Amino acid sequence: MQPTNTRQLAEFATQLLHANRRAEAAQVLADALTAAPADTHINELAGYLAATEGRWADAAQRYALALRGRPENQVLALTLAKAHFHAGDRAAARKVIEKPAAAGNPEARRMLGMLLASGGEPFAGAAHLRAFIASRPKGAPADLEAVGALAHALKESGQADEALALLRPHVEARNANPRLLHLYAFTLNYAPGVSTADIAAAHRRYAAALEAEPGARAAPVHRIPPPEAGGERPRRLRIGLVSGDFRRHSVTSFLLPLLEHVGRGRFEIVCYSTHAAEDDFTRQYERQATHFRRVHTQNADELAATIASDRVHILIDLAGCTWNNRLAVFARRPAPVQVAWLGYPAPTGLSAMDFRVVDALTDAADGAPLAVPEQPLRLEPCMLAYRPYPDAPPVNERPAGAPLVLGCFGAVPKLNAPLLSLYARTLEVVPGSELLFRHVSLAEAGLREDLVKRVMAAGVKDRSRIKVEPPAPAEGSVMPAYHAVDISLDTFPYNGTTTLCESLWMGVPVVSLTGDRTASRMGLTILSRVGLPELAASSEDAFVNTAALLASDHQRRAELRRTLRARVQSALCDAGSFARAFEDALEQSWCARKP
Repeated sequence: MQPTNTRQLAEFATQLLHANRRAEAAQVLADALTAAPADTHINELAGYLAATEGRWADAAQRYALALRGRPENQVLALTLAKAHFHAGDRAAARKVIEKPAAAGNPEARRMLGMLLASGGEPFAGAAHLRAFIASRPKGAPADLEAVGALAHALKESGQADEALALLRPHVEARNANPRLLHLYAFTLNYAPGVSTADIAAAHRRYAAALEAEPGARAAPVHRIPPPEAGGERPRRLRIGLVSGDFRRHSVTSFLLPLLEHVGRGRFEIVCYSTHAAEDDFTRQYERQATHFRRVHTQNADELAATIASDRVHILIDLAGCTWNNRLAVFARRPAPVQVAWLGYPAPTGLSAMDFRVVDALTDAADGAPLAVPEQPLRLEPCMLAYRPYPDAPPVNERPAGAPLVLGCFGAVPKLNAPLLSLYARTLEVVPGSELLFRHVSLAEAGLREDLVKRVMAAGVKDRSRIKVEPPAPAEGSVMPAYHAVDISLDTFPYNGTTTLCESLWMGVPVVSLTGDRTASRMGLTILSRVGLPELAASSEDAFVNTAALLASDHQRRAELRRTLRARVQSALCDAGSFARAFEDALEQSWCARKP
């Protein structure tokens, strides 16, 4: 008998859904909604059906109508928040979930914490995630997704040591979660006192998890025949670039000028864009590439097959072990030669990654070899060339009598406790100076206040000497902010790269601390290129003394402010010469390939 009222229609639709008769259930629910468009149960069922089909916006609309009839139902509120989140409406998800989270609902706190941690508010997100994890019953299995989200929030808040301590027991367990292995390896780059051997080992563990995937264990998918003895080089090598940053991003300052100068008689360029976001810089990449592929919806197997079908000779990874990387594609060996460059300052650990681009200062030939598969592919005299964004303003003169400003424009994850102590020591020996922090990662008010407290705990007693500024609304370039800075202080052990180049372009000298790995030697290689190797200190004492000497020499700072842009232009912005060196390195990698 055909149901005649909404309650019967709801029961009938539920039976159809349980029987997986989805089309019939959809028709029943459509009829019921026509008869009773505000019915709570019918809307909840329609929301469930839409969610299971991935129609998240429709699901959110239905769940919202259902929640109106049951406003105190926290389970339904959680469901609505999930639908908003998957539909891409983070603000709506947050609005729904804040009330049950404030009431102490553990699942709501979990969801809100993850939402905040992944949305630019790691400090607040960490508080909710800590509360959720603490509320778990004793002896209950760890919620690994929440653990990973909390570790990410801690790292983003400048607490890499605490993040590693949270992750360590999980990554040392048998059959460790690959996402946690990835997060652990990535976070090690930010933590002080970590050995290069530990970093290499963590990346190998993560790489081994990628290599254990079924698709990676299959035969290599590339379709380039093995080299014949004495065989000839292809007329043009086809170079594939895998990146999620073909847009306004720090990578663009180094990659786009290279592509503009690559010899098209020797190379073809295929860009594989793994992120949906696009802007005017994307169009420039499209013009420079032989082919521009939008592949953000493809999984590892699909993207590997796409690259193989394009018959790419040399595949270059531009992301390394960063978030949303595509190293799983490289594990499937879609090209005969695979190279890591630019986007990551550590080895990937992948057996299928043949080379990692370095230079003589970032990775000296006589240095201790890392226990990783990648071989160094050295570019001389520097592993990169730089181009500033076109909206960079002219260099200014600092006003006479203004307090001397020491600036750090590095990301918050790089601001660890020993580094802040080093900054405090530097501030102490430069009387009357101020310390300015500025970065897009400082958008969260709670995180800014926490940074002030951490700097004061590191030894700065006068709060008025600490300036922590958020990014300006819709700010395209941070460069105008350098007008207020006299000396930049680099981060350690994870040096800046783009921030160093930007500071020097704006006439602001940088004092850097040099370590024993690529991440902590970028300051040395960049400063050496512009003729200022003495600003790359070899110890903490030397860092403080170098900054103090420069602070006391107004004449030298003024001369550097006038001349640094020309130095950078001459030494770091010769994209043509860099492109020839890069081409030669790619030729070298092709000749050195293994059958």
